[in-house]
Amino acid sequence: RVISSATLHKVAEHVLRSNSRPHCHCEDVPLQFVFGPEQSLEKFKEEFRRISFSGYSLNGEQDNFYYMSLSRLHPRRIQTAQRLSESPADPQQLPHSY
Repeated sequence: RVISSATLHKVAEHVLRSNSRPHCHCEDVPLQFVFGPEQSLEKFKEEFRRISFSGYSLNGEQDNFYYMSLSRLHPRRIQTAQRLSESPADPQQLPHSY
């Protein structure tokens, strides 16, 4: 499912309005580039898109909005790990006592 720019604007406005609520923090961090944005902004965006978070995907949208979503692979990894932890151990792989 694609999230539109209008939806992302609405979410951003909600977060900004909620800043005074407990457990809600929003901070504006202006980017400052040594060589100026003309030379550095595109390189910054490239590096930003390379950041990876286990179990999540970074999604880009127009107007320089980015958002994180659960990776489609993440639920499968969790299910596989749960199945492995719940399944009985293979008796052939258990240590033998002599």
